[in-house]
Amino acid sequence: MRICKKVFFALTVICSRVFASRMVRHFMAVRMTGALKGALEDKLPYRGHHPIPRSARDRRPYRPRYPVTPILRYLLPALALCLQEAGAADMEPEAALRSAENRLIQRLWQMPFYLTTARPRGSPEGAQGGYGPWREQVVATVFWVGEPASLRNPVSNKASAWDPVWRQTFGGVDDPKERVGMFPARFLPRRNPFYVALPFNDRVDDPNRPPLNQLVPWSVREPLRPGADSVCQGAWIAVRNAAGISCYAQWEDVGPFATDHWQYVFGQERPRPNRNGGAGIDLSPSVRDYLGLNGLDVVDWKFVRKEAVPPGPWLCYGRDGTTLNVPLVVSALRDVLRQ
Repeated sequence: MRICKKVFFALTVICSRVFASRMVRHFMAVRMTGALKGALEDKLPYRGHHPIPRSARDRRPYRPRYPVTPILRYLLPALALCLQEAGAADMEPEAALRSAENRLIQRLWQMPFYLTTARPRGSPEGAQGGYGPWREQVVATVFWVGEPASLRNPVSNKASAWDPVWRQTFGGVDDPKERVGMFPARFLPRRNPFYVALPFNDRVDDPNRPPLNQLVPWSVREPLRPGADSVCQGAWIAVRNAAGISCYAQWEDVGPFATDHWQYVFGQERPRPNRNGGAGIDLSPSVRDYLGLNGLDVVDWKFVRKEAVPPGPWLCYGRDGTTLNVPLVVSALRDVLRQ
């Protein structure tokens, strides 16, 4: 009993310290600039701040709030689980304490980012002619074609779930730092640079999921992209930031972390906890820059019909995302040079 009391007291102190430091790190990540990269890069999936395009400069100022109730709903079961495991383990008190501390810290780092950064919802702008409702308050991270494997990106992005030579198909590495407007600085992509990843792969057999013609709303309405064997590859998605500004992108890869979460992608579930704060969507550097997002942020998203996608830089490669429209690209680059 005395050991349990000691463990409980120690875990309470640890929990307070870790949770407070977590909130501070997230607050700094969305407010500070690239100076944070060196200090926090090993602890936070944050890749620096990038210039916000003119179309997104009217974004409302960010004022973080910390909603206590949902945080406690996540935190208390984690604390109870750590106490239970520490009490059941047959080990010395100090070893039990260290083990419980490690488990608690790991669980806290998986806490969904939107719980610690509540923010105003965007206006119902854009995305007319969509499939289903908006998925609101979804944690978003940034990924790119050619991104190497790392702790926060366990699989290299030289290939995608549907394209084994994705980097060659795209034309190179879509560097998130060296940019000219919405395009990588070193080359002109062969495919649409506005792309996303969602945690579902229709090419993986799963006997527990519904048939694709019942699960994927456009599977019987829209033809496959030329050369593709996936009904999901190339699907259009609207992404909305806190100011209500919408950007449009195509589904080109699977992730983050999961490949079978159809209950979230096409249903009502929330994304599963993961090492990137419960991220449920990966965004390309072009989407990040257009919406003025950070490396870790919160967005809304929904599926839209291909023919309903409005004009914008995301249509420089047509509605299939495979054919370059030279006049549109030249016009977009000229706009960048005028700024």
